[in-house]
Amino acid sequence: MSLPRHAAFYWPRLRAADRDDAHPGPFPFVSLSCSFIGDDAQSGVAARWLDLLAAKGVEHLTLAVFGILNTLRARLSSGSLRCAQFCLSFMEEVAVLDAPRLERLFLWRNIKNTRVKIGHAPQLRMLGYLQPGVHQLEIGNTIIKARTIVRPGTTVPSVNMLALHLHFGVRNEVKMLPSFLRCFPNVETLCVEGVALGASEMELICHVMILLCASEFRAQMRLATLSS
Repeated sequence: MSLPRHAAFYWPRLRAADRDDAHPGPFPFVSLSCSFIGDDAQSGVAARWLDLLAAKGVEHLTLAVFGILNTLRARLSSGSLRCAQFCLSFMEEVAVLDAPRLERLFLWRNIKNTRVKIGHAPQLRMLGYLQPGVHQLEIGNTIIKARTIVRPGTTVPSVNMLALHLHFGVRNEVKMLPSFLRCFPNVETLCVEGVALGASEMELICHVMILLCASEFRAQMRLATLSS
């Protein structure tokens, strides 16, 4: 029995020839990690390299971006991309343009107020951590606002696990929460990472994790609170 081969590439250490021509596969599973993309030219080369991987038969591509301090705009268009992660980076925009196999999109503790656009991603199952009132959410061609009317073009019905980050004491974030939730009508598991700010001189921060398991409008909630 042969196991599928997996390749992991670290973007800055790839030579120009590796990026444009070489590919030692076939590798059905490929992880591409990057810690620095300095300008639009390098971003363009990265996009061409992703196209090259798809053309050479990669079936399962994972993209992970960590700790980039240059402002980055990510526009995802790949037929083989299954998972994309953006963490601790200056993300101005994360746009899923055309990713028919994308299953997981993960954003965590990015520094800018990121624009999150979801276009064609029919297999997207897991999405997080969205920040209502901080992230600008756009579905299709509609920017989601507090009074946005729900219609088929403003929902992502494929998502069944959603994670949110929320400051409970910030009115604008709490106000946007229902609008964000309405965009994902088939969520079965909802995780909310919350921060409550006290009014005392010694600031009290309570991290609240809410696990909401819903089935046909009937929910059971488990609430665990960690305070420090």
